Amino acid sequence: MRRRDLLLAGGATALSISAWPWKAALADDQPKRKVLMFTRSAGFEHGAIREKDGEMGHAQNVFTDLGKKHNFDVVSTKDGRIFDEDLDQFDAFLFYTTGDLTQEKKGEKPPMSAEGKQKFLDAVAGGKGFVATH
Repeated sequence: MRRRDLLLAGGATALSISAWPWKAALADDQPKRKVLMFTRSAGFEHGAIREKDGEMGHAQNVFTDLGKKHNFDVVSTKDGRIFDEDLDQFDAFLFYTTGDLTQEKKGEKPPMSAEGKQKFLDAVAGGKGFVATH
């Protein structure tokens, strides 16, 4: 097994274990939880999140599959403008990112604005879940 595959499998296992408290709350008659997976890289972009031909990267696919298995929806994006929108729609945030996410990077999706960053920090301080990976 390649190191990258081992790390992704370990990360996916950790995420599924960390999601276990949701399981009881996510019976079929309960609304699904919703997680924002933010994958913008202001620095080096890891291959696991690199999108090719409009297809999600490996890490996004793994986490989306976990969501299907454990009854939560995943919204995956590299576009920092999402933090200027209504963050109340998300129960948790998963970041697979590098660098200063408020900085422009030529040829990349727009960065997180200063206001969006503050909205995100306020959401986490207010009780939203947050997982950071690298």
